[in-house]
Amino acid sequence: GKPFYRLITPDGVMVLAITDANEIVMVKQFRPALKQVTTELPAGVVENDEDARETAIRELYEETGFQCKDMRPLGIGRIMQSRCSAVQYSFVGTGAVRDPDFEPQEDIEVILAAPSRLPKLIESGEFQSLSGIGLLTLADLKYDIRLLDYRIK
Repeated sequence: GKPFYRLITPDGVMVLAITDANEIVMVKQFRPALKQVTTELPAGVVENDEDARETAIRELYEETGFQCKDMRPLGIGRIMQSRCSAVQYSFVGTGAVRDPDFEPQEDIEVILAAPSRLPKLIESGEFQSLSGIGLLTLADLKYDIRLLDYRIK
C-alpha cells in the first residue's frame, strides 16, 4: 500500500580503460543534476541497435578519443536497484591509445590517472562514483588487475 518511485532509464556501460603505462583514462565533466564538475570513468547509454561491448568501444572513443587493444566484460550490475530499472554493463579495456586525430565533440576533459592517485581522488571527493570504484574491484577479482591499493585509516 505504500507509494514507491521507479525510474525507467536505458541500460548503460562504464569502461575502465588502462594504457600500457598503467594509467587510467578518466573524464571530467559538468553534471547538471549535481551542479558540479565530476571525475568519472567513461560511460554512456546503450543504443537500440548496439550490444553493450559495441557501446563501450563507441562511448570510450566519443568521450576520450581512446581505443583499446582488448575490451573484456567485467559483468553487469545495477545502480540504485531500489528505484532504477537500468542495467549497467562494465568493461575493462587494456592497451588504451589515444587517436592523434581525435576531435572532441563533447565538453569533456580527459585525464590520465596513475593508480597511486586513486586513493587521493576518492578521499577528496573528486572521484565519487561508487560504480566506478566497483569496477576497480571487479577488475581485480575477475582479471587480477590490481589498481586500487587502498586501506581505510
